[in-house]
Amino acid sequence: MSSPDDKECVNWEDVACAGDDIFNVWFGNPELQWAKVAWQKLREAGLTTYGSEIERHVVLCRLLVFGGIYHDFCRMAWDEWPDRPYGYMAEELELDHFILGRLYERLPDKCKDDEIKPFDALEPVVEAERSAVVSALLDGFGSETALYMSLLNSQKTHDEEDEADAASSGEPDSLRGYMWVSEGCYSTR
Repeated sequence: MSSPDDKECVNWEDVACAGDDIFNVWFGNPELQWAKVAWQKLREAGLTTYGSEIERHVVLCRLLVFGGIYHDFCRMAWDEWPDRPYGYMAEELELDHFILGRLYERLPDKCKDDEIKPFDALEPVVEAERSAVVSALLDGFGSETALYMSLLNSQKTHDEEDEADAASSGEPDSLRGYMWVSEGCYSTR
């Protein structure tokens, strides 16, 4: 078993290429700024460190569910449906099929007789990390309201040229978006 001193960290810079694809919903990608801040919240919660290749894959799965959470919020708050399955989001991450299979085998609710193809294991393995990521985001932002507001403001740009584009993205359904956060940021997939 590795000690905390032996742990390495997946920094945003390590996953920036994948992050650019995952957080690519709005014109000009203003959500990337939110993603970087929120990834730091996950880092502060210890969810971006690893001591083995299997643990590194778990961290990368957290990145994927983190992206899934953002996409789910876009569906709930703006009725914006980015069609990015986890397999698509994972392309830049070069995940190992064998390690995904081992992670799938560890899932408590899988059937022992399941015969599963490598990337069919991806979604349940990724979704197994949702509650830890949601908890870290809630703790990191300080409250449901603060997390909701950070998500709501993530599509806004600070560049005056893009203000008209951000404004044209539509009014959010504030109640539906807030209720989704308050109900634990469940998957809408």
